[in-house]
Amino acid sequence: MVLLGKNSSEISRVGNFILGRRAFDTEAPPPLAERHNERARGKVERSYITLINTPHLFDPGLSLDQLRVQVTESMSLCAPGPHVLVLVLQPDDFNEEDRDRLNSIFSSLSEEPHKHTLILTTHMLQSGSRADPDQENIIKQIITECRNRHFEFSTERSRSALIEVMENMVKENGGHHERRGFLSAPPAAGQQQPGQLPVYRESEGGGKEEIQTQIKYFILPFLGSEPRIVLLGKYSSDISRVGNFILGREAFDTLAPPPSVEQHSERARGKLIGKHVTLINTPCLVDFQLSLVELDQRVKESVYLCAPGPHVFLLVLQSENFRKEDLDRIRRVLNTYSPLSMKYSVVLPMGEARHFTESLRLLFKECGDRYLSYKEISSLKTFQLLDKINAVVKQNGGKHLTCDINGELPVELMAEKHSGSSGRDQAKTDVGKGGGLANEKENAKEK
Repeated sequence: MVLLGKNSSEISRVGNFILGRRAFDTEAPPPLAERHNERARGKVERSYITLINTPHLFDPGLSLDQLRVQVTESMSLCAPGPHVLVLVLQPDDFNEEDRDRLNSIFSSLSEEPHKHTLILTTHMLQSGSRADPDQENIIKQIITECRNRHFEFSTERSRSALIEVMENMVKENGGHHERRGFLSAPPAAGQQQPGQLPVYRESEGGGKEEIQTQIKYFILPFLGSEPRIVLLGKYSSDISRVGNFILGREAFDTLAPPPSVEQHSERARGKLIGKHVTLINTPCLVDFQLSLVELDQRVKESVYLCAPGPHVFLLVLQSENFRKEDLDRIRRVLNTYSPLSMKYSVVLPMGEARHFTESLRLLFKECGDRYLSYKEISSLKTFQLLDKINAVVKQNGGKHLTCDINGELPVELMAEKHSGSSGRDQAKTDVGKGGGLANEKENAKEK
């Protein structure tokens, strides 16, 4: 599902209502702060869902070319396409200019965005007042165009009622997702040409098969100075818990999904002791079951979310059971980002020092002895973690890590999102051992 709307606080509030937790920050960022699309997931009723929060598409400062790029990014986060577009509107704050912007957003999506759109209105009027009749008419027209799919949001309405409306929409559309017509359009003037990566779908046997249609990534202009932190670890619940601790809210779901649910990286932003930070949660990279192709694709996905590159890797690891094979796997994952990743890494062991294994201590040394026990910071001593992050950024001259993924994409700015699992039915190659990723691919070909 993709959340659209003019008021970033309101669409974040709706997203939190759907997920049943504070996944998105409802505090409006300052005017100069970067605003990116965010992805969050969780179990709602009987299903796992993914929400894409787009807090900036109605920004009048965005040119049409910039708008298309941002729409491309939001759609790529839910590739191959969203099942529902939730348009959050306020009856007292939507005029003709906003209607024109909405038309531009819809035209950037496809030829038939209305059939996948649910209008959700929130009430912000003062007691005894009412919206401007012209603005009310605009919203009524939009509701009509979207097949009268309308949900009036209030604290009295239940989440189950909203989910039921969405499920009925998906059924009416035959279970199909929104198809992104803009992907076949040529890039705007000055934009670099998109690249292509394979897309997979479910085969009749229950596995995955490659299809000819290929998803495209676009070069996105991410700028700014707030640190971008990638959370890596073996256990998704641990890294989600650390991410939530840093942001001071439940941005990430700490309940590990069943094996049948495919996991992807998520992005959330907030404040760490008054400093804006962006976190990339990667609950799937340190997985010994991933093939080389899957690892490569998912690293690209996380790099895209922190483009043009991360400032810090925070390695969230268990102290008691960290063995040599875990060390080799961490080395492999970090080396997939860049051979220089260790210079940008801080180790965050979850247990006490007396439980540190020999392999874990070796990782400390390889990361320049930059480590901090989670128990040391969990007693509200977040300043210690911020000091470590600042030290890494300062040591690297304030520059982010440049991630050259096998030389396939431009070094500086990259965006890519693949659909489905990248070949779990393919022959698995052991990625837990040392050595370069490119070399392993060659070895796999020789075999």
